Amino acid sequence: MRAVAGHLGPRTEAYVANHHNPNKCQATLGFIGAALLQGIEVQRLEDAEGFALGCLHGLNAGFTDARFVSLGADAEAARQAVRNALFREKELSPMKQIQIFRLTRPRASSL
Repeated sequence: MRAVAGHLGPRTEAYVANHHNPNKCQATLGFIGAALLQGIEVQRLEDAEGFALGCLHGLNAGFTDARFVSLGADAEAARQAVRNALFREKELSPMKQIQIFRLTRPRASSL
């Protein structure tokens, strides 16, 4: 996370993707928590119904209504959202389910 934060300016974005395995995701959860502690906003790519979007099989994964949704500022709530991610295609193994995140620094409001 330090490397990403070091390169993340006020007008840049970083995209991170990882496979979803709720039983083996400590590194991902640590990454998400560290980002939030540094004031970085973490958003996940989701469809209109709140399903995480991303897969390895390359079929139509419903990206037409995709949008990035903030995981919020509460690190524990964000980690739970990542661990408990819902995917539309439940028959896929966890290794084929991907969560895609966008990381940004909040822009200073101009008054």
